[in-house]
Amino acid sequence: MVPRSFHELMLLLELEEKMVHKNPRCWCKCGTEARDFVPRNYGGYFYTKGKEQGLVRLKTVREEVAEHISPEIRVILKRYCTEFELRFGPSDTYKPPVHARDTEKKFWENVDITIGARRQPQIIIDNVIQSWMIFATGRGDKTVELYNGGKPIFIPSLTYEE
Repeated sequence: MVPRSFHELMLLLELEEKMVHKNPRCWCKCGTEARDFVPRNYGGYFYTKGKEQGLVRLKTVREEVAEHISPEIRVILKRYCTEFELRFGPSDTYKPPVHARDTEKKFWENVDITIGARRQPQIIIDNVIQSWMIFATGRGDKTVELYNGGKPIFIPSLTYEE
């Protein structure tokens, strides 16, 4: 999904936390988009295991976003990440290499999956949000001031004008 402002990004963060609390298998993330080839400032992502689950999650996310943030926010379903599609082409025509399943199996044999992962320490969360605020300020997003006591993040530089 594509939040249009820092404020909507913060509302999305709250929504994701609520959805994960309700369903620990609701894997998601959100943040700033600093990649040069992504034409937006913010993004939110929800992950599922396959298109069928994705379609169900898409419906849920659209409903939640419309109710808690705005019905005007774009929410789409993609099969792969942007980098994957840029490298390997459209997801609907991608064919995994013959060794992919074996490689994936070996990978998952070494991963310990804990459902309902622990929350990050608050100091880490605060640091990430502060970096989002700096990013947003650099792009002229004034909604940062809603989270900073109505003050700008940086004191304007001193100028000498007549």
